[in-house]
Order: sequence, then C-alpha cells, then structure tokens
Amino acid sequence: MHLKNKYYDVVYNNKRSQPDLVEYKMKYSKETHTLNRGVDFTNRFKVDPRVTRSADDKSYLRSGWQKGHLAPAEDFSFEVEAATDTFLYSNVSPQYPSFNMHGSWVKLEKKVRSISESGLVQVLTGPLMFDGRRTNENDNSPEVPTVFFKAIVSDSDNRCEVSIFVLKNDKSSKDYCEDNVYDSFKDNLTLKRVTGNRQLTNAKFCEITSH
Repeated sequence: MHLKNKYYDVVYNNKRSQPDLVEYKMKYSKETHTLNRGVDFTNRFKVDPRVTRSADDKSYLRSGWQKGHLAPAEDFSFEVEAATDTFLYSNVSPQYPSFNMHGSWVKLEKKVRSISESGLVQVLTGPLMFDGRRTNENDNSPEVPTVFFKAIVSDSDNRCEVSIFVLKNDKSSKDYCEDNVYDSFKDNLTLKRVTGNRQLTNAKFCEITSH
C-alpha cells in the first residue's frame, strides 16, 4: 500500500510489517538542518494508523534488533513536523545494532547528506532480502531483512545519474555486498522505477568510501 507523508512516501508491506520502499527528495545544509533528536523533536516511535499490520514497541522489546529509520530523522531536521513524521513504524525496519548505530548504515546516511549538499537528490531506500526471521513471536513483529539498499538519483537537463549502495544487515560493517546481492537488487527494484522516463546516463554500484 502507498502511504503519502508531507515530505516522504512509503510503499508499505502489511505482511512483513515494514516498508518495501521509502522515497524522498533532499538538499541538505548544515545551516537549515539544525534540529536535534530528543531535544527539538521526539525520539519516540508510534504506530501508523493507516496500516492494517504494524510493528510496535513490543515487537522490538528485548529482541536484539533496533528500529532502523529508512527515511532518517536528520535528513528532515529542518522542521519539527518533518522530523517527527519519520518516527512512524511504517518508516522502520529491524537492523542489527552495530549496523544501525555505528556501522555501515549510519556511515551511508551521512554520505547521502554529504552528496546532497551539492544539489537536490532523490533518495530511495528499503529492505531487499529476507530469510524468514522475525524480531520476536509477537503477531505483528516485522521480518528481519538480510540486506538493505539506497539509491541516490541526481538530475540534470532531463538526464539522471544513479548511485546504488547495497549493504548486509549484520555486524561486519562491510561497505558493500557481493555480486549476487547486486543481481537480486536488479530483480527486486528495476532502474526504470528509479529513473522513470528520464534518460539514464549512469547507474553504478558503489562502496561508501567511493562515489
């Protein structure tokens, strides 16, 4: 189902109790994105009333998994309402703690913001592969993704460039995945969905340390 928020859109999967895809546009600036989580806006998650099956606080309690933003709050820290809206469970997937807080995922979020300081970008992100695990026995508990992706789309004169990052949801903190995971990405999210009718000039898989 499609969920339209003020500043980001979600394709939500009720069966898996999490998004299939989150999409938004951003031009980050340290001068405009000045609000702080837990100080200027809430850091408490809430159930999205528009969905029929949702994770909640109990889904993550003592599970060993963390609530991973797909649209990060800091990307929307220019406005209280915008940042608060990212704390919906419809914007969350289970992530390994070191991957989410200190590993490759948080490094990638910072890289996306750095890239967008040079101009407006479209960001698409979501879980990619699953192995049947859930966070706990709660009926609404979300499935645990084994892989996440981010695609960054830059436009110029009706042409676009796409940078794709594919990362394993584990404690290794690798900045990339193997080729078979890239092939799975192509099967699950076509570049046509990313680029629409615009002419694709460059689509490349990247490591966080290079762009």
